[in-house]
Amino acid sequence: MGSGAIPLERALMGPYNMIFAGDREEALVAAFKERLKDGRFERKKRTIFPKILDARDLSRFEDGLFSAIVTDPPWGDWERLGEAEVAALYAAFLSEAARVSRPDGRLVLLVGRSDALERALGASGRPWRIVEGYEVLVSGKKARAILLRKK
Repeated sequence: MGSGAIPLERALMGPYNMIFAGDREEALVAAFKERLKDGRFERKKRTIFPKILDARDLSRFEDGLFSAIVTDPPWGDWERLGEAEVAALYAAFLSEAARVSRPDGRLVLLVGRSDALERALGASGRPWRIVEGYEVLVSGKKARAILLRKK
């Protein structure tokens, strides 16, 4: 979840059933919970669930629970991960995301290394296909927003 921008913006956009927001860092989850106290989220905070979790292990969620997953996974820059490590992280996440997604599930990713994502897609053996991709700049850094669908 990082700063929580994605789940908070989604909450402001309109109807949804539930939003799960997760991060491995307990401090980030605590900061997100504080942001939910903002008046704009007062009525919505009962449907937003911040969790400490690792996207490579979503075992607390049942198969097929999610209709959509939107995420900005680590790009490897701040974590000092090489391309192979980023690809392995993405492959593990893609596998878990496939399991917890509905058959018609969507996955939206913002990635800094789309080549690592494409390697992970090939290695994951999971039913994802790229539907659309857009080149974007994030804080002056090249990135790609990608929509995937289950095959």
